Amino acid sequence: MPADRGYMPQLDGLRAIAVATVLVFHWFKPPFALAQWGVTLFFVLSGYLITRNIAALKGSGMPVASAARVFFVQRTLRLFPAYYLVLLLGVLLYDDIRRDWAWYAAYLSNVLMDLRSHFSAFKASWSLSVEEQFYVVWFFVVMWVPAQWLPRIILLAFVAEPLVRCAWLAPEHPAFRTWTLWANCSGLALGAYLAHLEVAGRELPVSRKGAVVVLAAAFAALVALVPPQSPAYGPPASVLVSTICAWVVWHARKPLPGIAGGILSHRAVVHVGRVSYGVYLYHTIVPGVAHAMGLEHLLGVWRLFAAGSVIGFVAHCAIVVGVATLSFRWFEMPIRDLARARRRATTAASA
Repeated sequence: MPADRGYMPQLDGLRAIAVATVLVFHWFKPPFALAQWGVTLFFVLSGYLITRNIAALKGSGMPVASAARVFFVQRTLRLFPAYYLVLLLGVLLYDDIRRDWAWYAAYLSNVLMDLRSHFSAFKASWSLSVEEQFYVVWFFVVMWVPAQWLPRIILLAFVAEPLVRCAWLAPEHPAFRTWTLWANCSGLALGAYLAHLEVAGRELPVSRKGAVVVLAAAFAALVALVPPQSPAYGPPASVLVSTICAWVVWHARKPLPGIAGGILSHRAVVHVGRVSYGVYLYHTIVPGVAHAMGLEHLLGVWRLFAAGSVIGFVAHCAIVVGVATLSFRWFEMPIRDLARARRRATTAASA
């Protein structure tokens, strides 16, 4: 396996772009699948980085049980604190979250959305449920399946998404075709494939220039398949978006040069990417907290909470990034430090 590439700041830059699309979509509600595109980018990044981490554990020769402890303790201490803090706030603020708290606590909100379709202030947790389910399944697949079989499994997962998204499959359960793990496989699978190529020391089968031409044509096809006035997000569109995101992730890890690379490497953009997990979580709950505190009733402040307002959007983003930054620095990072110490101790014990 190649030496560790270390920290790749442009991937955090991509996280910032991904979470920005989600914020824009939820605030301005444009008539196309902008948030889904950002979530797909998150999925590609997760598929790549998680597969890379699991492959490193497998390559170290660590027993599966020890590797599982390292991996899942690390994931738990990284993801659970902020998630369950927001869930607790949601339980205190919203009746529907209080009623369905067990689904959210078990990372099954995507399944809940199939059983009970309704708006929830914590609706965005569906993608976090998908990722958590992916971690559990994919860890054991990578650890137990011979490396030469992985491309076939990745291909199977990649093909599964457009098939599951077809309207003829489970027509009475449209959420089954939208929110479940098997309906979001293409981004995760392509990210895993990028990690597989990297571990094998290989490059993408097409040159950068050739890929630009192909992806430009794919984007044109996407515009034709999913026009701005349509909220539809069909199977061809999901595959095209996943492919475009995978190509960007592959080249951003090197990193990308020029203007695009400069934007992705900018200090402010990288910072937002580093705290993007918190931004994604807290943006769902900040309006509820503001409402509970009565802030929107203060003279002139109501404009900051009016959906669709540009000034309100800027204020909302500033508040959410500020809260996420404080959470990252004083709440999440100390707990993540515990994960690093635990990993060092486990690695030393198994050596």
